[in-house]
Amino acid sequence: MASLNPEYDQIRVLVLDKIPFPSLEDAYSHVQQEESRWGVMLYQAPIDKSGLAASHEQPKIIPSDKGHLHCDYCGKPRHTKETCWKLHGRPTRGRGGKRINSSRAQANVAETVETSNETGSGEILSSEEIQHLRRLITKLDSSTIATSNHVQSGTAFTASLNSWVIDSGANRHMTGSTKNLQNYSSCLKEENVRIADGSLTSVSGTGSIICTPDIKLSSVLHIPDFPVNLLSVSSITKDLNCKIVFFPDRCVFQDLETGKRIGSGRLHDGLYMFDGTKDSGQAFFGDNKDVNQEILQWHRRLGHPSFFVLKKLYPSLFLRTQLESLFCDACEYAKHTRNSYPLNNNKSTIPFMTIHSDVWGPTQTPSLSGSRWFVTFIDCCTRMTWVYLLKAKSEVFSCFQVFHKMICTQFDTKIKILRTDNGTEYMNKNFDVYLESNGIIHQTSCPYTSAQNEVAERKNRHLLEVARSLMFTMNLPKPYWGDAILVATYLINRMPLKTLDFKSPLEALKGKNEYIVPPKVFGCVCFVHTRNAGKLDPRALKCVFIGYYPT
Repeated sequence: MASLNPEYDQIRVLVLDKIPFPSLEDAYSHVQQEESRWGVMLYQAPIDKSGLAASHEQPKIIPSDKGHLHCDYCGKPRHTKETCWKLHGRPTRGRGGKRINSSRAQANVAETVETSNETGSGEILSSEEIQHLRRLITKLDSSTIATSNHVQSGTAFTASLNSWVIDSGANRHMTGSTKNLQNYSSCLKEENVRIADGSLTSVSGTGSIICTPDIKLSSVLHIPDFPVNLLSVSSITKDLNCKIVFFPDRCVFQDLETGKRIGSGRLHDGLYMFDGTKDSGQAFFGDNKDVNQEILQWHRRLGHPSFFVLKKLYPSLFLRTQLESLFCDACEYAKHTRNSYPLNNNKSTIPFMTIHSDVWGPTQTPSLSGSRWFVTFIDCCTRMTWVYLLKAKSEVFSCFQVFHKMICTQFDTKIKILRTDNGTEYMNKNFDVYLESNGIIHQTSCPYTSAQNEVAERKNRHLLEVARSLMFTMNLPKPYWGDAILVATYLINRMPLKTLDFKSPLEALKGKNEYIVPPKVFGCVCFVHTRNAGKLDPRALKCVFIGYYPT
């Protein structure tokens, strides 16, 4: 390439800039094609217009005695290697028997074409040489076209006209067909784009394409005969205010404001191809919808079942799609739940090391004592529970003081950790000062995350379930809910629990369970013996059984 004449600088730059670097045959093809444009078919062929000939000249050989000459190539005498016909070919004869200089080595190694070296006379080629050049140029043109077609039909351009390649290297959307373009307008001034091979190509016009109901491509450049449709990553993320997340086998288009998935693409032959492209005249709903839209239609008709269930009902619909590509906004709004918290096995091994607490209420119906709340204190190790009825939430602090003193006195131990939520009944100055003065660490759950205080929350549910069952069995009125809660606490502390290997909390705390099942049922009628009654007065009083003494 360095020996080409200055007229071929553009071809030299084009060949050297190609990625990947072209083969020797491709470089010859480009040079030969350019030379054909310089009028090789003319009857005059000046030497300085030949792009295939080397630009250097051999020194003239001065006639002398050749007897002492010897060729190192063929081994014959009377000539040297520089003028060996077997190595360089037999020189042709010009008009008048003049010998053409054989130092012009051709760049095309397949066939050697030599021109006249007469610089002053402007010799015209013979008819045989012209015919030979015509056949050679025809052969070169046909080989060049074949190479171009091979490049355009290779694996890099196997996408159909309705497929779009997601390209992060393109700064504009490009297409070679006007079939799907809407609002098409021709370019008023010349506009060029540089494609992957480094060459410039002209733009005929611009338009817009509706790919899906959520994705519309605007300012799409129309480049005639462009072999592939390119979807620019930078343009679509800016126009639609979205992001594209790439995975090893697919990519997802997601709206930045709502987080909604608005499109997707799949990896095919090393390229990310956009899914869901539709013709501009085709409806997105009705009889002409694609597979995903048909599945969504059945999903709506059947009352929004899960797509896993829908696949069991209509497996044929899912042959050309995957569950991950299906998404329903209505289901997200209607069925959205928080992820379940993992089970926490971090249980205390020492009684009263950690106390869980929570407040329930208020209830619309006060209890017989006027209470509307109750507070629970649960030992994390034994699950032993203490309940205090409250007339106001501000009584929580005084109830904890009574509970703390009882634990210190009756069990000769100290509470180390108190675990609650962020309620104001726990988060106040008096409570903080008391806990700090007694060396008790206060652990709280995150705001609006009651699942982190799961021990107390589940205990409240258990207490209410038992209390409601007791009241509904005997048809007691609602004001008896306070007594029902206290009875439920008394009974649960003496019933085996699965978390304690089917031991009761009382047995886990004291090492034995001396509880005897009472003969009475909560809410039943009982008769209480009266004292100091007259000789003719009743000896018993008819009552309702509503609880046990706490001890």
